[in-house]
Order: sequence, then structure tokens, then C-alpha cells
Amino acid sequence: MEQHEYARLVEYSLHDEPLSANTYTESHLHFAYVLQTENRRIVLEGTTLLAALNEIGRDGWIVYEVVHPDQPHSVRSPMSEGDLHAFERTHGWRPRMGLLGGLRSVRRML
Repeated sequence: MEQHEYARLVEYSLHDEPLSANTYTESHLHFAYVLQTENRRIVLEGTTLLAALNEIGRDGWIVYEVVHPDQPHSVRSPMSEGDLHAFERTHGWRPRMGLLGGLRSVRRML
């Protein structure tokens, strides 16, 4: 019997320069990806989804569901302070805000 491990890959667009209280420019064309597995949480940096998928693909993950923030059951929520801090620790810079850009469910065979 096949066994799988499941995870979520959450994509955030990173923003640095505020235009006003509620809007941010795309001054850095960077994205952050948070991979939440059953056992750990990893914050990845990438300029494209392909970069993140290549990174997680090395561990055998495959994508099986994609949710975009413009779909009715999704919300364009901000990246958590903990994930922003983990991103800064790993990559050496901290954006002011990360906005949800998409959610992918992933799985791999055990």
C-alpha cells in the first residue's frame, strides 16, 4: 500500500515600499514560499514558482492542487511575522510585507 506525506506550499509576493497605508509597490520582484509539512516548516526564497518547485522537487514532492487568491474560498492574507523573520534569517533581508499569491497542496511518497 502506498503511503504519502502531505504539505502545503504557500506563495507570498514580497513588498518593500509603501505607497499609502494599504498599498505596496513591487519594488523587489521576489517571492517567498512557505512549505508546511507534517513535521517541519521551511521558508524558501525564489523569483519564480519554478525555483520553489525545483527546490521541493528534490525531496520528491509533487503538486496536486492549486488555489489562487482570486478564487472565492481563498483570502489574500499577509505573511506571518514568524515567517518574515525566518525569511530574513535565511536570506539576509526582510521585506515590509508578504501578500498571499497562491496556495499549492503537495505530496510525496514515503
